[in-house]
Amino acid sequence: MRGMKFRIALLALTLAACGAETPVRTSQAGGDAGTKPAPTPTATQTATAKPAGSASFRTPTGRLACAVVDDGLVCDVRQQQGDEGFPEPDSDISEECREFAPGQWGNGVTLPFAAESAFPNCSSGVNVVDQDPPALDYGTTWERDGFTCVSEEKGLTCTRGEHGFFANRDVIETH
Repeated sequence: MRGMKFRIALLALTLAACGAETPVRTSQAGGDAGTKPAPTPTATQTATAKPAGSASFRTPTGRLACAVVDDGLVCDVRQQQGDEGFPEPDSDISEECREFAPGQWGNGVTLPFAAESAFPNCSSGVNVVDQDPPALDYGTTWERDGFTCVSEEKGLTCTRGEHGFFANRDVIETH
């Protein structure tokens, strides 16, 4: 410990003696000497992100969080206070869901990239990893990668070509 204090004092004296005669030039990665680093986004900048330019969004209530993933557009149901279960899908529960993830039927919906109908999700995990995606306000449209979603007070409607879904706290209707 005593030796460390001595080295710090010696370094300080050396820098003080040299600093008066020779200017110290610094260099930032990717820039010329003396270049200032790019500004780091602040919480305010992040919070004002527009859903239309984002790969993910949520409904104003936060009940549905959606993102473009490898398979297409997926929306997870994030239960809110007072919810007693997941929305009721308009199709029968699959045997796989009944066996591998009981109680999870309707915990989300997927609209594939392929020209296929949307389908209710049944998974024991989370598909939308963005914990706080930007809100898609009521009356607003979000478009990305051929998907179009419209947020309304009655629920969320998303389409890709002739396929799509409608989802709210009560139902998931696919086509």
